[in-house]
Order: sequence, then C-alpha cells, then structure tokens
Amino acid sequence: MIKKFVKLIVGLFLFSLGNTFVYYGNIGLDPWNSFHSGISNLTGIDIGLVATIVSVFVLVLAILIGEKFGFGTVFDAILVGLFYQMFLDSGLFVEQTSFLGSGLYVLVGMEIICIGALLYMSAGLGAGPRDSLIVGLSKKLNLKMGVAKVILEVFVVFLAFLLGGKLGPGTVVTAFLTGSLLQLNIFLTKFNPKEVVHENILETIKKLNKGA
Repeated sequence: MIKKFVKLIVGLFLFSLGNTFVYYGNIGLDPWNSFHSGISNLTGIDIGLVATIVSVFVLVLAILIGEKFGFGTVFDAILVGLFYQMFLDSGLFVEQTSFLGSGLYVLVGMEIICIGALLYMSAGLGAGPRDSLIVGLSKKLNLKMGVAKVILEVFVVFLAFLLGGKLGPGTVVTAFLTGSLLQLNIFLTKFNPKEVVHENILETIKKLNKGA
C-alpha cells in the first residue's frame, strides 16, 4: 500500500512538472491549463486554484459515467494544482523565446505528463478526475484511450478559446499529440490503464485497517 501511494504522489508530481514545461515553452498552454487560464483571467483566481476547482466538477462527471472515486482521485484534485502553482512560483524555469527551446520544452513536457499519468494510474487508487473522465469515455464509446483524450481536449480548447485562455501553437500540439504520445507509451510499457481495477476510498481504508 505504501508503494501505491508513492507511485500516486510521484506520478502527480511528474504530471504537474510536465505541465510546467509546457507553460514555459511559451507557445500556448496545454488544453486544460488554457481553459484554466481563461477562467483565471476572468475571475482573478490563481491558475493553480482554478485547476483544483475544475477538478471537482470533472470528478462529478466521471462519477456519473461510472468511474470509481478513490484516494488517487482526491489526491489528484488537490495536489496537481498545488504542485503546478509551486513550480510556477519557484523561479526555477525560464520562458523560452527561441523556436528550438520552445519546441523542446513542449515535447519534454508532454512526455513527462504521459509518464506521470501512467504512473499514478498504475497505483490503482483511482485515476485523476480528468483521466477518469477519459477512461470512462473510452469505455462508453469503445475508443482507444488516446483517441478519447484527443476528442475531449479539442473540446476543452474550444471552451478555452471562448474564455480568452492562453492559446497558441503549443495548445494545438498538445491537444493532438499528447493523446498519441500517451498511446505510444501504453504500447511501449505494455500497460493498459483500462485494465486497472481501481479501488474506491472505502476499499483502500479497509486494506489500511487490515495492515494496521
């Protein structure tokens, strides 16, 4: 169980780190954070907090289509926004101004996002709200997970456009290529997120009590 929680937290940390690389690529945010930035601009709320608030609404949608609600889901909703804001406030990253630097940051960011997502989903403690929604949609519509991700994120980009979010070439790249890159990582690692049986919170608590 300790290994599961370590996988979960490290995966969420990497996921946020990948999003930070895309942010500092400076050619447009990834789809979800473009959406978050639009809301942030309209409300004045920090983008990290907006990400947490949006996670709650996405979580409700995921539950409605049958995905389990676990500790991983809760941790994702809380930690991703906090980690992301922490990286943005750290001063460790520099906005890229060259084509090569921007492209490299975005590509590295997308790969780190995929690794982080697969790692925390492999813990089986419940996927994050957004990934739960993607997995749920892929099951309901009988689509590959990467394809479901692309469809959902293109829709999110449309919402970001309406809200005046920070869009750019990087947004288009991440919307269309992150799903394909995720599918490639799934193929290379032989890990299929749809086959993971996620524990809900009560099941995890029971196991923790037995261990105690």
